[in-house]
Amino acid sequence: VNAEFMRITTSTLQAKFLSQLDRYTDNLLKMFKNRGGAAGKKMRLLMAPTAKSDNIELKRDCVIRSLCVYLKEDSSTFIKEYLVSSSIL
Repeated sequence: VNAEFMRITTSTLQAKFLSQLDRYTDNLLKMFKNRGGAAGKKMRLLMAPTAKSDNIELKRDCVIRSLCVYLKEDSSTFIKEYLVSSSIL
């Protein structure tokens, strides 16, 4: 997928995705804050770490996880977490 995207657009898929995510983050945050009910509560909990940190990777992670909640998608099918062992390094 990445190679085909690069061939067609001459830009990398990941860079394009992250730049567009950064572009729309403020609007997404407003949308998440206005959401009510259980989904709104869950999104506010997911976004809480961003108030304490200016780390862009953390903010992106929280926005993507909140977007999954907003769209009523199971984030476990979309997001995979891996732990790096010190024995591998």
